[in-house]
Amino acid sequence: MTELAHPNSLARNIDELMDVASNNNDMMHGVVRGIVEAMNGLYKEGPLKKKERVMEKAEGDYEGNFLKVIDIVRSSAVFHAL
Repeated sequence: MTELAHPNSLARNIDELMDVASNNNDMMHGVVRGIVEAMNGLYKEGPLKKKERVMEKAEGDYEGNFLKVIDIVRSSAVFHAL
C-alpha cells in the first residue's frame, strides 16, 4: 500500500501545516463540493481538524511525521445512488 504524505516543502512544522490548511480550506471545499454536487450528492463542509488532534495523530500513527496527516481539511458527502 502506498503511504500518502504532503511534500516536505509544504511546511517545516505543524504550525505552518495548519496555516496551509487554513489558507486552502475554502479552495478545497469548492473543488470537492463541485465534484460531489456534479454527481448529485449532498456536500457538507466540516471544521478543520484541531492542531492538538493533528499532533496526536502524527505521534500515534506516523512516528511524529506531521506531513502524513492528510485529513486536516474535512468534509462529508452523501450519495443516494451511484
